[in-house]
Amino acid sequence: MSNRIEKLESLFTTEISNYWRKFQSDNIITVSKVDISRDLKSATIWVSTIVKTGSTLSELRKDIGNLSKYLSSRLSIRAMPHIDIKVDSGIAYADKISNMIEDLKKQ
Repeated sequence: MSNRIEKLESLFTTEISNYWRKFQSDNIITVSKVDISRDLKSATIWVSTIVKTGSTLSELRKDIGNLSKYLSSRLSIRAMPHIDIKVDSGIAYADKISNMIEDLKKQ
């Protein structure tokens, strides 16, 4: 992966987190990872949240237009990548496994 894409992914992660902190105060949303394609035409945002994932995910997807405008104003890149949002279930899965291990230790 190129250094430029890594920098963009880091910038996207920071700016998206700031945006959701300001404008999505109802939900606790964590940006786990941002994947930007090599041609810079698409970006996948991996999120984890504490509340119901289905309703939160649909709300976030409805807000993609505003998020793109916000990112355009904050970052100086030629063309804004097409944004897709997906749920990162890795954190919830790790927590579940951790709880199972703790339960086994207690027995």
